Amino acid sequence: MDFDGQDQGVQSPEKQGLASLLGSPSSHRVGPNRFSLTPSLSQVVGKGDIRQLQAMLEEGVDDIDARSPNGTTALMIAAKYGKLEAVKLLLEFGAKSTKEAKLAALEKDTTPIQKEIVEILSRQA
Repeated sequence: MDFDGQDQGVQSPEKQGLASLLGSPSSHRVGPNRFSLTPSLSQVVGKGDIRQLQAMLEEGVDDIDARSPNGTTALMIAAKYGKLEAVKLLLEFGAKSTKEAKLAALEKDTTPIQKEIVEILSRQA
């Protein structure tokens, strides 16, 4: 604020710190040293939120088989953690069944759901 009490566009140190932490809208793009406020398919699958997953898929995703930094896909995560409905939904929207996804389904344990997931993935290959 100037001497007349008018704001001259100068932010307080607290606001400047928060602004730099949140970044400009362009910094919300995913890439090196960037972050996204939108959860990835893998994050939504990991949470087990089928409604959000379906909404994201219906809106359209750039790459349903995109890999996270650790190399996993949403389908692999769904298979590994026994998220049968997520597996079916991802396949319905075009996710590719891979050997890695089948192995992920058997990695944790071999429950009846895991076996059913492997059967579904095998039929898709």
